[in-house]
Amino acid sequence: MVSLKDVEPLVLSCIDKSDGRAMLGVVGKVCADAFGSNVEKKLGFSKFVKLIEALDSVEVFNSRGGPYCRRHHWASKAKKSQQAKKETSLSPSNTASHATLVETSDKLESLKKIYPFNCNPTDSTVNVVAIDCEDVPENLHLVQVATHDNIYVFDCVKLGSRRVIDFLRDLLLDERIVKIFHDLHRDAAAFAAIGNVEGLRGTLDTQLAMEHSTGEFSMDLNRTLAHLGQPQHQLQNAMKGRMDGRAFFARRPIDVAIFQCVIDGVRLLMKAQPRLFDLLDDKLEIVREASDARALMAAKSGGTRQIAFDVAKQYSISSFELLQVTRPNDMFQTSPLVVSDESDTLLGLLPEDIADELRDHTHGLRDIVLDKGRRPHCWIGEERLLLGNEDRLVDDTDIDIVVDAVGGFGSDNRAGLEKQLHRISAMRNRDAGINGLTLRVGRYVKGNSDMIVDILYNNPSASILFLGEPGSGKTTIVREVTRVLAERLNVVIVDTSNEIAGDGDVPHPCVGYARRMMVPSLDKQSAVMIECVQNHTPGVMVIDEIGRPTEVEAARTCKNRGVRLIASAHGDLRKLVKNPKIRGLVGGLEQVTLGDAQAKEEGKKSGSVNKLKSQRAGPPTFEIIVELRRGEHDEWSIVLDSGSAVDGILEGLKYKAQRRTRNKETGAIYLESNYY
Repeated sequence: MVSLKDVEPLVLSCIDKSDGRAMLGVVGKVCADAFGSNVEKKLGFSKFVKLIEALDSVEVFNSRGGPYCRRHHWASKAKKSQQAKKETSLSPSNTASHATLVETSDKLESLKKIYPFNCNPTDSTVNVVAIDCEDVPENLHLVQVATHDNIYVFDCVKLGSRRVIDFLRDLLLDERIVKIFHDLHRDAAAFAAIGNVEGLRGTLDTQLAMEHSTGEFSMDLNRTLAHLGQPQHQLQNAMKGRMDGRAFFARRPIDVAIFQCVIDGVRLLMKAQPRLFDLLDDKLEIVREASDARALMAAKSGGTRQIAFDVAKQYSISSFELLQVTRPNDMFQTSPLVVSDESDTLLGLLPEDIADELRDHTHGLRDIVLDKGRRPHCWIGEERLLLGNEDRLVDDTDIDIVVDAVGGFGSDNRAGLEKQLHRISAMRNRDAGINGLTLRVGRYVKGNSDMIVDILYNNPSASILFLGEPGSGKTTIVREVTRVLAERLNVVIVDTSNEIAGDGDVPHPCVGYARRMMVPSLDKQSAVMIECVQNHTPGVMVIDEIGRPTEVEAARTCKNRGVRLIASAHGDLRKLVKNPKIRGLVGGLEQVTLGDAQAKEEGKKSGSVNKLKSQRAGPPTFEIIVELRRGEHDEWSIVLDSGSAVDGILEGLKYKAQRRTRNKETGAIYLESNYY
């Protein structure tokens, strides 16, 4: 049982030396760390609060300076009815003394004559507010507006989100009033989609301010507050565990903890405003211009963040709006993809009637399939197209026409064409006769590597593994990455089936200055990888389709000798971790035996006690994972720390990844952080 004696030293450790008070959110986190996350379940939160209140040595305050008294909602919630909660949970005595919940039409009307909602600042008025929104951009359930004197929380569930936006419209578009946001992407998108406010005016995004001052891209709120000399938003971190993603802020009545959390964000931004303005000084207008540009772009993109690559800073990621305003000449220029497939050469292998029918269907053409005794067909994207009429069946003559043009197949039943990227694969019967052919269209796509140019240039030692199912575009991307890196480095391709650089002694021009070592058969690939390192001193080695344990070990050996690796494999990260043959690419797995106490602690997470635990065996050979999906060539998932991702998967957790997308028409690149 947790007693007052246990709690007192922890509360004392949380005292703010500047004012001698402690915040409950901080105390709660410290006590949870000390007693375990189940301290609330053991005691009940109301009893926990009473224990803290009983201390004579310190006052425990809420995050806005109001004391936590025994009549507080949390301290008595076990004894209150649901109706009592509704009536008292948001009363001024129970929350901040200067926070106003706007949930009725009368209250909304009464604010029309009050600054800043009347948009009539006087000379004595500091024309700055802080704004934040919840559950955006898909919904809009709460809007918080903070001034230097008060905080207003608009309940969009009760008032209607469109009505609230209409009420705030003049404020949102008034350039005279500076509106501080932290990462306004989603807020601006919600204002545009729900209230038709296309582009805010007079905004100041603290993320852009910090990026301009420190160079750090997409700084989070607590780091921003720390840079501006403010305490962290402790309650925000504590609330994350309670948010389940199902319209958390739409629940009514509003939980006091939620109310405290949302007003703390804008309150802290307002407290940081003087330091923020001093920090920006004469650069304030530059950041405001970039912020307004971000608001307009976010409204058009649905809240997705457009990024740029700063050439002057080794192609590091930058906010597009800020770089465009400050140093547009240092921006790496992305452009729409240029696709070259040279499909006429492949069609020239086919019987004339089949080739003629396909000439009008080369866009998106992926595979051509000839199976003896069946109708020929092809795959265009994810759609099958049958060729010829019902009586047109593939026969031995059709097969022989293609085989004779190709000239034979290797031990892997694959063949290529001189200086071409196409691949022809054979199916054989029991007598080794060919009874089926798959003709894969090989393409090179200039500009395909733009999505990861920061990773290629700004992190020169990190090895990259492209994962995806067949037809997801792995090899096409690897070709372009090879060309780009070969402009600066000694790049050598270990080309097992001549699929990356094409068939013949001379590599296809699409790989640029990269050299190529051919592999006589699949079982020799690992040996050629080692030979490449020993004989040709590559800075970068490119390997297509690692799929056997010997290749995994060879890749680890090459990595340990200082060679950067670019490779591909089938599947996705979770499937890779489950694949015993190749999971060594991301560190491998080992079984460890836990002690009794540790096994019980682990059992609290999983629900069952097991003394055997799987953990990552070593450092990953490939630090960066790029996951691709068939049919989604302009959307990639990028894991920048594969080791941490694997650890999370083994713990049964989601792993963090960047979702990068590309606009097909403009080449613009967007970034979001997701968990998979």
